[in-house]
Amino acid sequence: SRYMALYNDCMKVDTNVKLLVAELLADFSFDARLRPNVLAGAKYTLAAIFYFYSSMDDREMTDEHWKWFGPDAKGLLTEEEIEVVKAFPGHKVLLLLHWTQRVAMAAVASEAVGKKYSPPEK
Repeated sequence: SRYMALYNDCMKVDTNVKLLVAELLADFSFDARLRPNVLAGAKYTLAAIFYFYSSMDDREMTDEHWKWFGPDAKGLLTEEEIEVVKAFPGHKVLLLLHWTQRVAMAAVASEAVGKKYSPPEK
């Protein structure tokens, strides 16, 4: 049935978000300086997923919907980030996932990751 197909796809999204967060933790939780990257990556990914599901009914996102993402509710986005996403003319889910990727790449480029994953000097 269509319902079961949608349900199974939603469960795959849920599983993959958990796997992404687990990967962020596995790769970057060894250094306290990288914890903000892990947290931001998880928040941006969750915001992308929540936005995707919130926008499925083709209604315009109201200020009340956007408040749900903010610091006084779920805490996924700051007020400034909400304004940037609202004003973005393109695909908002891709913008949020791009932010996730940028946060992860910043962690990869950090000195802490370089030291941990670089081969030892001879």
